[in-house]
Amino acid sequence: MELLKGGHRAIPVIESLDYFEVWTHLLPEWTPNRSRPQRNVYHRFTVDRHLLETVAEAAV
Repeated sequence: MELLKGGHRAIPVIESLDYFEVWTHLLPEWTPNRSRPQRNVYHRFTVDRHLLETVAEAAV
């Protein structure tokens, strides 16, 4: 989980891991959030991307 402390630099790495389905093996709880849309006009990101952006901001 050290990767999550990497801030915005970690997002492309995590997205690559997710693309190759490695991230879900490391973090099985991620599966229900993969590419899940938010049904709200105020959100521009999918749920998974929103979570990554939130963690990246918290790491700063």
